[in-house]
Amino acid sequence: EYAVEFDRRRTPDYQVDVFDYPALVRADAVLEYPVYTQQQTKTVVDTRRVTAAAGTKLTWQLHLNKPGITAHLLTESGDTHVFAPTASDATVLETTLQLNESIQWTLQLVDRDGRQQAREITLRAKVLPNKPSLIQLTSGGDAVVSPIEELLVAAKITDDFAVFRSGIGYQFGDSAPVEIEQARTEADEVESAEIKPSRELTLSEMIDFESLNAEPNQFLSYYAWAEDRDVDGQVRRTMSDMYFVEVRPFEEIFRQGEQPSAGEQQQSESESQPQGNEETEELLELQKQIMIATWNVMREANGEGLLGRSAPDLVMLAESQASAIELLEEKGAESNVQGAAEILARAAEKMQSAVKVLELTADSLSKTDLSSALASEQAAYQELLRLQSREHEVVRSQQSRSSQSRSQRSQARQQQINELELENQENRYENERL
Repeated sequence: EYAVEFDRRRTPDYQVDVFDYPALVRADAVLEYPVYTQQQTKTVVDTRRVTAAAGTKLTWQLHLNKPGITAHLLTESGDTHVFAPTASDATVLETTLQLNESIQWTLQLVDRDGRQQAREITLRAKVLPNKPSLIQLTSGGDAVVSPIEELLVAAKITDDFAVFRSGIGYQFGDSAPVEIEQARTEADEVESAEIKPSRELTLSEMIDFESLNAEPNQFLSYYAWAEDRDVDGQVRRTMSDMYFVEVRPFEEIFRQGEQPSAGEQQQSESESQPQGNEETEELLELQKQIMIATWNVMREANGEGLLGRSAPDLVMLAESQASAIELLEEKGAESNVQGAAEILARAAEKMQSAVKVLELTADSLSKTDLSSALASEQAAYQELLRLQSREHEVVRSQQSRSSQSRSQRSQARQQQINELELENQENRYENERL
């Protein structure tokens, strides 16, 4: 304000205002992370872009060039977030919001005279989803072992934020499922007696088949599991693929068969392939695929209920199991194992039970029902293993076949065969042909 005095006279008071657009001097972001991330609250100074986990509480703090400015954020969908002045400084405004998805805002500033900012101001937030833990098996997989063997199961578990618990689960024969939690040292525990979470864990467990009183033609199914927290802070379990370990007999007989002629060798696709169990090999592989598919549906379950999209898969699984019953009737008649008729009857009964429960589960979408179906499928597979003969006929072939086309159990068998010392009795004669 000013006035001019002259010749004992004074002009009225005049006022000069500063013409200044409202402007953002600095924007700070206060990130209050959710519990599942196990991270402390952090303040990012002078930024217009932040990256945070889903569920993070974000507080924007705007430092403006003058008081008396109103500010609000506009989203592309038209939502508005209004800023409020802080008690300590009239030039600092703030607003708090929840981050659930990546979003971009346009900041609008208006001063007391109705003037807006000279340039467009954009604030952004990139939200990182809370993904389930990733389990990578580093030792183990499908295997064939002896009744006194030990199998090392190891896995690397990683999570984008924190893994709280991990372990393996297995079921041997008809026994109840067993879960083993990965042990932690005292140094890994916090005052609340809860396990200190980590972004990366190494899981290692030795399965002793002798202590399990393993017998030939039994099998063990196992998987690795890990637990983290979902966006709501609830425990979320992730399970790996299911793997199978078959117990082989101590003694197996391999006889060298008659060498095929050159013409027969050209038609053969096998390489030192054992003969005698072809009738059950295809059936075993089909039943294994049914068990794996059932397991994949079950591990995607949300709590005790299966996902709605699982119903068509369950119907298809029931149809596949019915196809396995037809194949059992066809291939089982060729088995020469002692007591084959009783084994076939028990296997067919278990398969029929699996078909009924799978059809029931397609309507109920109950995880408990699907677990019962998986138990029947595993019991049927157990019976099919008893149809395997201990005697094999091995023929040397000059043609090779990619090991990737064989099942895991066939690869394990092939490794045994490759260690045999076979006489090179080559048949140099060809069959008569035109």
